[in-house]
Amino acid sequence: MPTHKITTTNAALVALSQGIALVDNGYETTVDGKNVRRCFKLNAEVRYALARTGIVIKPLLEAWKEANTKLFESHEPEIITDKDGNDQRAIPASRAAEFESGARELLATSLDIELPVIPVTALKVGDAKDENPIPATALTFLDPILTWPASEG
Repeated sequence: MPTHKITTTNAALVALSQGIALVDNGYETTVDGKNVRRCFKLNAEVRYALARTGIVIKPLLEAWKEANTKLFESHEPEIITDKDGNDQRAIPASRAAEFESGARELLATSLDIELPVIPVTALKVGDAKDENPIPATALTFLDPILTWPASEG
């Protein structure tokens, strides 16, 4: 399976993870008046490339989540009761701007990573019977691992 080295951000890895989930969850269609969930028709190499991508980015996402949790805790969250009477932890307004700035910084952190690549043609995107109706949003999120044929791209 071919790979490529890229420089990306935590935000792009979060989106990539969402793209994998969108493809992994398949799609809903109607058969004989009933809603059914279908898997996308993907070959083993494409499925493995998606799985391998998830494996590679998982520890990076976990590190980002841990750093985000530490950032949250460092801004001394307080218990706030919402309008429905539920208690939740939140950053007080006086520290919110600083926290949000730090959270944006964490999302923008640059990372060098080697990821599998999938030719977009291997996804067989389309609406015909032998094609996959993969949403544009999923393709956008998967962009870091997609390659386009030279004549198209």
